Amino acid sequence: MPALGDEIDAEHRAEELARTCAALQRQLAGAKAKTVDLVAAVMEGAREAAVIVGQPKPVPPPKGKPGKGDDEWAVLHLTDWQMGKRCGEPGDPDYYDTSVCEDRVRYVVDRVLRITAVQRKDHPVPGCVVMFGGDMVEGGGNIYPGQAHEIDSTGFQQVMRAAALMAEVVLTLLADFDEVRVASVHGNHGRLGKRGDHAREDNLDHLAYALAREHLRDQDRCSWPVNLGWYERVQVGAWSALLVHGDQVKGWSGTPAAGLARKGTAWSSSMPFPWSDLFLGHYHQRLIVTLPNGAQVRMCPSTESGSVYAAEMMSSRGRPGQSLLYVLPGSGRTTGEYMVWLD
Repeated sequence: MPALGDEIDAEHRAEELARTCAALQRQLAGAKAKTVDLVAAVMEGAREAAVIVGQPKPVPPPKGKPGKGDDEWAVLHLTDWQMGKRCGEPGDPDYYDTSVCEDRVRYVVDRVLRITAVQRKDHPVPGCVVMFGGDMVEGGGNIYPGQAHEIDSTGFQQVMRAAALMAEVVLTLLADFDEVRVASVHGNHGRLGKRGDHAREDNLDHLAYALAREHLRDQDRCSWPVNLGWYERVQVGAWSALLVHGDQVKGWSGTPAAGLARKGTAWSSSMPFPWSDLFLGHYHQRLIVTLPNGAQVRMCPSTESGSVYAAEMMSSRGRPGQSLLYVLPGSGRTTGEYMVWLD
C-alpha cells in the first residue's frame, strides 16, 4: 500500500503537469501558426513535462533462450496512424478515433511479440527495426476540405499522444529484443499551413518524433537517429531498405500501381545506396510491386478505418493493418512477411 507521502507527491506532480499542459495550450493558441513559436512552445512544454513525469529507467534486456539457426531481425512498419482522426460514430463497425488508434497499435505490438516467439523456436531473433512512416498525426485540418470537422483533438494533443504511443511501442519491444533500431520520415498530414508555407521539415510528425526520442534517451539498447529528410535508409547487415512516406508517388484514384513501379525503378538507380525493399504508406492500401531488378515495393495500410473522404473522393475503402517482416542480416534476404489486420 503506498505511503501517504507518496500519494501526496503523486497528486502534486499531476497538478503540476496539468498546469504545464494548460500553459502550453495558451502558448500554442498565441503562436498564430508561426513555425518558430509553435516549435519552441511544444519543445519547452515537453521539457517541462519530462521534468515532472521523469524519464523511464533503462529497460532490462530479455533473458529468453534463442534457437540454434541463423539470426534474423524483425522489421515492423508502422505508418499512417492519423492520430486525432475521427470517423463515424461510437458503435459503428468502422468507428475510428484516438483511443481506437492506440488500442490497434498495442494489438500490433502484441502480435509482433507472439509471432516472434514462434520464430524463436527455430532461430534467434535478437533485434527489431521499427519504421515510423509518417502521418502519425492527422493534423489541424488543412489537407482536404472538411477535414477540420473530422478530428477529435488539437494538433498539440495529437503530437503528445502520438509521441507517448511511439515511446510505449519501443519500450515494449526493448523488453523482448536485445536491440531496437528506429527509423522515421514525415508525412503530409503534419505539415504546418498550406503546402509551401513553411519548410518541409516543419512538420508535426517531427515534433512527435523528437518528443518520443527524448523520452527514450536513457535506453542504451535503442538507437533513433534524427532524420528531417523525405527518405531514410534502413540497414541491418547486408539487408538494406528505403523508407519514404509515399506522397512522392502521385495518384488520383485508388492505388497508383504503375506510378509505384516507375518511381521505384527510378529510385533503385538514383539513390546513393543500394536497397532491396521500398517501404511506404500514404494510400492506406496493401500492395506489393516487384521491380524489374527484383526489388520489392511494399505498401502498408493505415490503422484508420471508415474514412469518408477515401470512400467519397477516391472510391476506396482501406482495410486497416500494419506490416511485419523478418530478414537475414547475413544474406540480406527477406524470409517472412505478415500483415497484422486490424478490422
